[in-house]
Amino acid sequence: MDDLIQHRVVCTEMIALSQALGRVTAEEVFSPVDVPGRDISVLNGYALRAVDVPELGGYLLLVRPDGRDLPLQASQAARVLTGAPLPAGADSVVALQRCRVYGPRIWCPPLRMGEHVIKRAHLLQRGQPVVSADKRLDAWDIDLLAAAGFPRIKVYRSSTP
Repeated sequence: MDDLIQHRVVCTEMIALSQALGRVTAEEVFSPVDVPGRDISVLNGYALRAVDVPELGGYLLLVRPDGRDLPLQASQAARVLTGAPLPAGADSVVALQRCRVYGPRIWCPPLRMGEHVIKRAHLLQRGQPVVSADKRLDAWDIDLLAAAGFPRIKVYRSSTP
Protein backbone atom coordinates (compact mmCIF):
# COMPACT_ATOMS: atom_id res chain seq x y z
CA MET A 1 0.00 0.00 0.00
CA ASP A 2 2.85 2.38 0.70
CA ASP A 3 3.80 2.18 -2.96
CA LEU A 4 0.46 3.59 -4.01
CA ILE A 5 0.33 7.33 -4.49
CA GLN A 6 -3.05 8.87 -4.21
CA HIS A 7 -3.81 11.45 -6.85
CA ARG A 8 -6.37 14.08 -6.20
CA VAL A 9 -8.23 15.06 -9.33
CA VAL A 10 -8.67 18.80 -9.54
CA CYS A 11 -11.41 19.95 -11.86
CA THR A 12 -11.76 23.44 -13.20
CA GLU A 13 -14.50 25.27 -15.04
CA MET A 14 -15.03 28.55 -16.86
CA ILE A 15 -17.77 30.62 -15.28
CA ALA A 16 -19.30 34.04 -15.83
CA LEU A 17 -17.97 36.80 -13.60
CA SER A 18 -21.50 37.22 -12.24
CA GLN A 19 -21.11 33.75 -10.68
CA ALA A 20 -17.51 34.17 -9.48
CA LEU A 21 -17.89 35.83 -6.07
CA GLY A 22 -16.22 33.62 -3.45
CA ARG A 23 -14.86 31.15 -6.00
CA VAL A 24 -11.14 30.29 -6.20
CA THR A 25 -9.14 31.08 -9.33
CA ALA A 26 -7.47 28.19 -11.12
CA GLU A 27 -4.82 30.33 -12.82
CA GLU A 28 -3.14 33.70 -12.72
CA VAL A 29 -4.86 36.24 -14.97
CA PHE A 30 -3.02 39.12 -16.68
CA SER A 31 -4.59 42.28 -18.00
CA PRO A 32 -4.62 42.57 -21.81
CA VAL A 33 -5.26 46.33 -21.56
CA ASP A 34 -4.54 49.42 -19.49
CA VAL A 35 -7.33 50.26 -17.03
CA PRO A 36 -8.50 52.90 -17.52
CA GLY A 37 -7.54 52.96 -21.18
CA ARG A 38 -7.37 56.77 -21.24
CA ASP A 39 -7.17 59.62 -18.77
CA ILE A 40 -10.67 60.14 -17.34
CA SER A 41 -12.49 62.85 -15.43
CA VAL A 42 -13.48 62.22 -11.82
CA LEU A 43 -16.21 64.87 -11.91
CA ASN A 44 -18.48 66.92 -14.17
CA GLY A 45 -16.49 69.88 -15.37
CA TYR A 46 -14.29 71.34 -18.06
CA ALA A 47 -11.26 69.53 -19.44
CA LEU A 48 -8.36 71.79 -20.32
CA ARG A 49 -4.61 72.20 -20.41
CA ALA A 50 -3.49 73.52 -17.02
CA VAL A 51 -0.73 75.57 -18.64
CA ASP A 52 -3.45 77.68 -20.34
CA VAL A 53 -4.90 78.92 -17.03
CA PRO A 54 -3.02 81.91 -15.58
CA GLU A 55 -1.87 81.82 -11.97
CA LEU A 56 -4.91 83.85 -10.82
CA GLY A 57 -7.39 82.18 -13.18
CA GLY A 58 -8.43 83.19 -16.66
CA TYR A 59 -10.70 82.88 -19.68
CA LEU A 60 -10.78 79.96 -22.10
CA LEU A 61 -12.79 79.34 -25.25
CA LEU A 62 -15.42 76.64 -24.75
CA VAL A 63 -15.38 74.10 -27.59
CA ARG A 64 -17.49 71.05 -28.31
CA PRO A 65 -15.59 67.91 -29.28
CA ASP A 66 -16.68 66.84 -32.76
CA GLY A 67 -16.02 63.12 -32.37
CA ARG A 68 -12.72 63.17 -34.26
CA ASP A 69 -10.73 63.42 -31.01
CA LEU A 70 -8.77 66.44 -32.19
CA PRO A 71 -6.51 67.80 -29.46
CA LEU A 72 -7.56 70.88 -27.56
CA GLN A 73 -5.79 73.96 -28.87
CA ALA A 74 -4.22 76.65 -26.67
CA SER A 75 -6.74 78.35 -24.38
CA GLN A 76 -9.58 75.91 -25.12
CA ALA A 77 -11.75 73.90 -22.72
CA ALA A 78 -14.35 71.19 -23.34
CA ARG A 79 -17.20 70.00 -21.14
CA VAL A 80 -16.70 66.50 -19.68
CA LEU A 81 -18.82 64.26 -17.48
CA THR A 82 -17.75 62.08 -14.58
CA GLY A 83 -15.98 58.97 -15.88
CA ALA A 84 -15.64 60.32 -19.41
CA PRO A 85 -12.30 60.25 -21.23
CA LEU A 86 -10.54 63.59 -21.52
CA PRO A 87 -10.25 65.12 -24.97
CA ALA A 88 -6.83 64.70 -26.55
CA GLY A 89 -4.38 67.25 -25.18
CA ALA A 90 -6.28 67.91 -21.95
CA ASP A 91 -4.46 67.19 -18.70
CA SER A 92 -6.76 68.61 -16.00
CA VAL A 93 -10.42 69.11 -15.11
CA VAL A 94 -11.99 71.99 -13.24
CA ALA A 95 -15.39 71.48 -11.56
CA LEU A 96 -18.44 73.06 -13.21
CA GLN A 97 -19.28 74.87 -9.97
CA ARG A 98 -15.91 76.63 -9.91
CA CYS A 99 -16.27 78.15 -13.42
CA ARG A 100 -18.38 80.95 -14.82
CA VAL A 101 -19.75 80.74 -18.35
CA TYR A 102 -19.87 83.89 -20.50
CA GLY A 103 -21.31 82.87 -23.87
CA PRO A 104 -18.61 80.93 -25.73
CA ARG A 105 -16.02 81.56 -23.00
CA ILE A 106 -15.56 80.33 -19.46
CA TRP A 107 -13.59 81.79 -16.60
CA CYS A 108 -11.56 79.14 -14.76
CA PRO A 109 -9.96 79.52 -11.36
CA PRO A 110 -6.33 78.51 -10.80
CA LEU A 111 -5.70 74.78 -10.71
CA ARG A 112 -2.92 72.20 -10.55
CA MET A 113 -1.92 70.06 -13.50
CA GLY A 114 -3.64 66.69 -13.32
CA GLU A 115 -6.37 67.93 -10.99
CA HIS A 116 -9.54 65.77 -10.99
CA VAL A 117 -8.08 63.25 -13.45
CA ILE A 118 -7.50 59.51 -13.14
CA LYS A 119 -4.50 58.76 -15.31
CA ARG A 120 -4.39 56.03 -17.92
CA ALA A 121 -3.38 52.65 -16.42
CA HIS A 122 -3.88 53.94 -12.87
CA LEU A 123 -5.62 50.71 -11.83
CA LEU A 124 -3.98 48.18 -14.14
CA GLN A 125 -1.21 48.23 -16.69
CA ARG A 126 -1.31 45.93 -19.71
CA GLY A 127 0.49 42.69 -18.78
CA GLN A 128 0.08 43.24 -15.03
CA PRO A 129 -1.52 40.45 -12.97
CA VAL A 130 -5.18 41.11 -12.20
CA VAL A 131 -5.59 38.14 -9.86
CA SER A 132 -3.25 35.37 -8.82
CA ALA A 133 -3.94 31.65 -8.96
CA ASP A 134 -5.65 30.16 -5.92
CA LYS A 135 -7.24 33.51 -5.00
CA ARG A 136 -10.72 33.56 -3.47
CA LEU A 137 -12.46 36.22 -5.56
CA ASP A 138 -14.00 39.24 -3.86
CA ALA A 139 -16.04 42.08 -5.38
CA TRP A 140 -12.95 44.21 -6.08
CA ASP A 141 -11.30 41.35 -8.01
CA ILE A 142 -14.43 40.87 -10.08
CA ASP A 143 -14.62 44.60 -10.84
CA LEU A 144 -11.00 44.62 -12.01
CA LEU A 145 -11.53 41.54 -14.17
CA ALA A 146 -14.58 43.14 -15.77
CA ALA A 147 -12.72 46.42 -16.34
CA ALA A 148 -9.92 44.47 -18.04
CA GLY A 149 -12.50 42.90 -20.37
CA PHE A 150 -12.90 39.39 -18.96
CA PRO A 151 -16.50 38.13 -19.15
CA ARG A 152 -15.51 34.72 -17.70
CA ILE A 153 -12.83 33.24 -15.45
CA LYS A 154 -11.36 29.81 -14.85
CA VAL A 155 -12.01 28.60 -11.31
CA TYR A 156 -11.81 25.36 -9.37
CA ARG A 157 -15.01 23.38 -9.50
CA SER A 158 -17.07 23.63 -6.34
CA SER A 159 -17.16 20.47 -4.24
CA THR A 160 -20.78 21.11 -3.36
CA PRO A 161 -23.47 20.26 -5.93
